Amino acid sequence: MKQDASYDILNGIRQEQLSQPVFTLPDGYFESFTNRLMNAVQAQEQDTDALTATLDTVSRDMPYYIPPDYFSRFRVERSNRIIPFKKGLAIAASFILLAVTSIFLLTQKLQPVTASQASVTAAVNQLTNEQLERFIQLDETVSRDQPAPGVQTAHTSKADITPLLKNVPDAELASFLKETAEGNEEILLN
Repeated sequence: MKQDASYDILNGIRQEQLSQPVFTLPDGYFESFTNRLMNAVQAQEQDTDALTATLDTVSRDMPYYIPPDYFSRFRVERSNRIIPFKKGLAIAASFILLAVTSIFLLTQKLQPVTASQASVTAAVNQLTNEQLERFIQLDETVSRDQPAPGVQTAHTSKADITPLLKNVPDAELASFLKETAEGNEEILLN
């Protein structure tokens, strides 16, 4: 049914186009075309001849001219207002550096806490106050093997420390040991 309806619509459009064509030419169009074209070309040639005759009567002298010594009258004085190329390049580079740095600093987002940072925080939170005080009060004169005077030693074995340092990256441990070893010759990295 749908095909029949669409076929009827298309057939109706075709019939209407055949009865009233969209593009038509006047009668005798191609028979008189050559004569009309030649007349148009001759008319344009006559206009061109008239234009040529008019242009021949116009003076060929330039309406504007420069006197012979015009440019020699001007003397350019170089002053300090002209910035040398290298200095200008340095100024431009500094402005670009300033702009890039500003954009970087203004668009930098806070870094989220990573898993290693969270594990270090958890490990520090598990330390006792005594262990933290002993760490803070370490002196250069105190040996690694001897406890500080007046401080009671908490016996922590290697097995107790291992879970605390389990998730700490090697780079952070090395950085920490390097910072605490400054000035202490006795601390050795194993």
